[in-house]
Amino acid sequence: MIPLLPSSIPSVRELPAAKWEAVPEDVVKERFQRLLEHIRLHSEEREGRDLGKVMEVLVEEKDKESENMLTGRLSNNVLVHFEGGERLIGEIVPVRLDKSMGFYYYGSVL
Repeated sequence: MIPLLPSSIPSVRELPAAKWEAVPEDVVKERFQRLLEHIRLHSEEREGRDLGKVMEVLVEEKDKESENMLTGRLSNNVLVHFEGGERLIGEIVPVRLDKSMGFYYYGSVL
C-alpha cells in the first residue's frame, strides 16, 4: 500500500514546537553574545597562528568598506583585506598577514 501524504501543510499551531515556551529576547541576545565571544576567541587562536606569515591570496574584489582596499581569500577561505589597485583582482598575490581580527586578516601586498 502506498502511504498517504498530507493534503495540506499543518498550521504552525499544530506543530510540536508551538507548545514550547518562547525564550525572552534578553536571554536570546545574551546567549548569542556568549556564542560570538566563544567563536571569536577560538578564531583568534586558530587564525592568529599565521600572523606575520606571507601567504598566497586570491584577490576577489574591491573592499566594500574602503576605496583603496581589496579583499581576497587564503586557500583555507579566510578573508584578507589589504591595499592595492583593481588590476590585482583575479590574481594570486603574496600578502603578509599583519593583523588578525579573529575572523579575517589585514595584510600587505609584497
